[in-house]
Amino acid sequence: MQELEMICFKMISNLGAARSLFMEAIQAAKRYEFETARQLIEEGEEYRLKGHDVHFDLLSKESSGEGENITSY
Repeated sequence: MQELEMICFKMISNLGAARSLFMEAIQAAKRYEFETARQLIEEGEEYRLKGHDVHFDLLSKESSGEGENITSY
């Protein structure tokens, strides 16, 4: 179970960071700081993709029988 908890932590931390950066980008755009907003969106997208990759790996392991069965939780 500890491995699953670590995977969940990685997903939550990466996606949380992405959300925070996207929210900062919105605030920057409201201040007409469009270059800053663009940079924040790009950085947020990197974190979002990391979170997606962790999730995809988790589901891939489960479907191949390697990992824990999480879909039954």
